[in-house]
Amino acid sequence: MKKTMIAIFTVLGLIVFSVPMAMATPTVTLSNGLGTTDGGEFIAVLDDGRIFETFCIETDEHLSFGIEYDYTLSDQAIKGGSNTDSGDPLSIGSAYLFRQFYLGTLVGYNNTVEDANALQHAFWMLEQEEDMNTGNEFIILAMNELGLSANQLLDDNNGAYAVQVMNLTIGTTDHQSLLYSVPDASVMLLLGPALLCLGMIGRRKSKRA
Repeated sequence: MKKTMIAIFTVLGLIVFSVPMAMATPTVTLSNGLGTTDGGEFIAVLDDGRIFETFCIETDEHLSFGIEYDYTLSDQAIKGGSNTDSGDPLSIGSAYLFRQFYLGTLVGYNNTVEDANALQHAFWMLEQEEDMNTGNEFIILAMNELGLSANQLLDDNNGAYAVQVMNLTIGTTDHQSLLYSVPDASVMLLLGPALLCLGMIGRRKSKRA
């Protein structure tokens, strides 16, 4: 009985605390990582405790370190960027490269300043913020791995590779747009204890019925 009550209060606590969090606008705070391009990589800390490295995809929007930004997730940079101000869908090339980077499987990326700079420039090229340079090592990698031309890498990703755009705002002011990847399965293991408690309660109720 005592364990059952503990499980109930644990689940109730999760529900009580998760409801306000679900209703609130999610936030992110950023700090500098590798790279000397005035872009990424950046270290992003979300309000749910997750930490990951990311890159920006616009050259005409900015961000500051140590400031808490609201953010929304979308399949496009809402403000656009240097090439447009009416919304800019994420490219298939950016989605592929960032997913590999997020998973730690990006071929040729060895966590050096030079790698970070090359990858940031690749993202800017793929989002048409800079002229395409087919000599960039990560542009070459994406073409070879996906079997696409440089121009085809610019096509909309349409949700591929579980990568989205994190659009930063403070109030009604738009700021930089960053790359975001859906967490891999290991993150979901954090939900295990809560789900187990729910299952235990459900089984015991069934036995009593």
